[in-house]
Amino acid sequence: MKRSQLILIASLLGFIFGAGFLSGRFSAPRSPVQVVNWRGVVKTSESALLRLAEELDLDEEQKEKLRPLFETMAEKLADLKPLSPERRQVFRDNIPRIRETLHTNQYEAFDTYVTMTERRLQRALRRRDGP
Repeated sequence: MKRSQLILIASLLGFIFGAGFLSGRFSAPRSPVQVVNWRGVVKTSESALLRLAEELDLDEEQKEKLRPLFETMAEKLADLKPLSPERRQVFRDNIPRIRETLHTNQYEAFDTYVTMTERRLQRALRRRDGP
């Protein structure tokens, strides 16, 4: 085989490899945004949605409506420090949006969920800051 043929084959293989790498890199599904909570546990929007779904017995339609909201919340929370006032504000700002998707029989359980979440955060803040 001639030297020019080897160079052409090597160049084509390099081009094919590069094109495959780039197309796979840009067309691959995005990994979910990961949020580290105050205990150091990594959560995603999907894990938070599943927890809420379990607590409130959400139906599939409600989960689908909430999924984009939880993804947006995760993107905001990922850039903020755990237990920061800004994180708590993101949570509080989205309470009415979450409530809009609920059925009236789920309101009480949601209010309890919000209250318990706020209490957990308060306890964590007291532990972090001391008495």
